[in-house]
Amino acid sequence: MRRESKRIVQDPGLRPVVVGLLLSWPLFSLARLAGIDPVASGLPWLSALAAIGLVFRQSAENIAFGPANGLTLVRLGCVLLLVVAAATGTPSAGSWSLFGIAVLALLLDAVDGRIARRFHCTSRFGARFDLETDAAFLFAVGLLLWTSGRTGCWVLVAGSLRPLFLVAGRLYAPLAAPLPPSRRRALACGLAATLLTAALLPSLAIPAAVLPAGLAVLILLWSFAVDSLLLLVRR
Repeated sequence: MRRESKRIVQDPGLRPVVVGLLLSWPLFSLARLAGIDPVASGLPWLSALAAIGLVFRQSAENIAFGPANGLTLVRLGCVLLLVVAAATGTPSAGSWSLFGIAVLALLLDAVDGRIARRFHCTSRFGARFDLETDAAFLFAVGLLLWTSGRTGCWVLVAGSLRPLFLVAGRLYAPLAAPLPPSRRRALACGLAATLLTAALLPSLAIPAAVLPAGLAVLILLWSFAVDSLLLLVRR
C-alpha cells in the first residue's frame, strides 16, 4: 500500500533499534511457536542487520519512523521467520504456524498505510520500506513453497520481479523513471500475496498448491509488463 508525502520530520535515528528490541521477544516467541530455534537459526543476526539497515536509511532521509513503519517492521519480522523456516527446512510448509505468520503479515499490510495517513506520518521512506517488504514477503513465501516441494522453483519469479526491475532500471535509464500511483499495481501485489499465502494452506493438497501460486506469478508478470510498457511508451 503506497505511503508517500513531501512532509519530512526530524526523528532520532536509533528509534528503529528501540522498536526492534521491543519486538524481539514476540518475534522469537513466534519462532518457537513455528518450531524454529531462533538462536541456532541466526534470527538475532538477521534482525540486527535489518535494524542497522533501517537506521542508515532513515538517517539518510532524515524522517520520522512512526507507527506505520513499526507495523511494517513487524511484517519484516514475519518475513525473516518465513525465510529462516525455508532455509532450515523445518517445519514444513504445511505447518499451521507458518501459515498463521504469513496471514499476520498480510493483515498488517492491509492496515499500515491507513495508519500512516491517519496519524499524518507518511513519508517516502515509509512508502519504500512498505514496497520492499512486500517484495521480500513474496520471495519468502515463494522460497518456502519451493523448498517444501509444494511448487517448482518457478514460484521464485514472484519475489524476483521487483529486484530485476530495479536492475533493469540501472541498465536502461527509461525504466528507472518514476511511475504514477496505480490502483492496479496495488491490487496485483495484494492479490498475488494472498494467492501465494493460500498455497501454504495446510489443508490444501500439494498438487493443488500449484494453481494459486502459478496464478500469482502470472498476475505479477502482467503487472510488471504493463509498467514496463508504460515507461517505454512515455520515453
